[in-house]
Amino acid sequence: MKKTISIIAAFMLVFAFAGVASAEIEICSEAGTIARGCEQVGDEQGGVCTTSPFDYEDFFKPTLDEDYSCFKSQDSYCEIPVKGDRHRALFKICDCITEGQFEGVNTDDTIDIGMEILVDKHDGNGPVDGDNGVYWAQDVNTTGVGVETFETEGAACDAEQCLPDDDFIGDFDLFLANGKTSVVIDGTDTDAATYSGSDCEVADNERVVAFRAAADQDADAHGYVVQPDDATDNKSVWWVDIPELRADSSITDDTGWDVYVEICMYTTVDDGGVCGECDGCCYQILIGTLCCDTPQGSGDCTDTLTFPYIPNPAGNYWFGMAVTNLDSIDGSASVTLYEEDGDVATGTVTLEGNVPTIVDLSTLTLTTSVDGTLGNAKAYAVVVANVSASGFGFMANSSNGASMGYLAEKCAECTECD
Repeated sequence: MKKTISIIAAFMLVFAFAGVASAEIEICSEAGTIARGCEQVGDEQGGVCTTSPFDYEDFFKPTLDEDYSCFKSQDSYCEIPVKGDRHRALFKICDCITEGQFEGVNTDDTIDIGMEILVDKHDGNGPVDGDNGVYWAQDVNTTGVGVETFETEGAACDAEQCLPDDDFIGDFDLFLANGKTSVVIDGTDTDAATYSGSDCEVADNERVVAFRAAADQDADAHGYVVQPDDATDNKSVWWVDIPELRADSSITDDTGWDVYVEICMYTTVDDGGVCGECDGCCYQILIGTLCCDTPQGSGDCTDTLTFPYIPNPAGNYWFGMAVTNLDSIDGSASVTLYEEDGDVATGTVTLEGNVPTIVDLSTLTLTTSVDGTLGNAKAYAVVVANVSASGFGFMANSSNGASMGYLAEKCAECTECD
């Protein structure tokens, strides 16, 4: 008899798949803004628009420690994420345990996986499926889908390896945006597809938006097999690697669309095959927002400024921020405000050549809502300018007149300006 996995105290997992169960998602850092989706003809060499893949597990620059090198040269994201932490999607398998048609998941049982791309165009419909300009760039039939199990979210986020140690293996069905099944994702190599064309469009037969474990395959050669130590060590947090994606900028040429991926786990049926038509235990994860606030390459260089302290207005303090364009050409800057209570707000300001610009923080848009109120907590701000820039912060207490000012910190490792 197979040993029942002891992820909960009762030493039994009961999965409910009567409809789609809502599993809780944990992440290791905010997704941020994706440096894809607004490319135009002429952006690339020779007037050809190349849609390079982007990867959720990738971020702009590592800041946790010097020897952490899991980021990729393609820079999938526009700026350093909150706290420089790592992008990881953590599936809490115990959250799938509800009353339903499955009585338990045992050691040596097989769990299969499927994923679908959803896009929120901020038109009131929320994240929707179909042909929305974002597609899979990796053929999971070649690469598999990485997975690694952990006891806690903290252990999963702190793990040093760049990729999960295990995989969901086997055959996957790939589904095009028109609902038909695709045979393969073609590309310049077997891992990531890079489409090049004169009009930035991804071909119809390349628009793969979903994949799912195929039903007609050998029972011993697919999915992830639950291991004995998953039970004995209570490894109920599963790090799932999100395959690379790509955007068709002839469709997504609209800054601000949010990209989600819905991840579903499935159990095998009693006869050993994959549950090909049944519902699964699913959740949606925000991959990021398409297009950088500051268009890449629009200025001569890039400067990153940090305003390390912004007081809480509730303490009778007011704060002023100025960013000065040290170049003669006009430029722009993305501003990201990080509040102590977890709220994050972003915006873009225009920087006239050789002119200081006052930044009105009240015009920023809340992009990560924890407390939900902007301007009610201590904060700091990061400004990424596409011109050579400097900055100045000034604060004063309106009740007693106490005041001070400081120069913004310029990130020496981030600057590309002379």
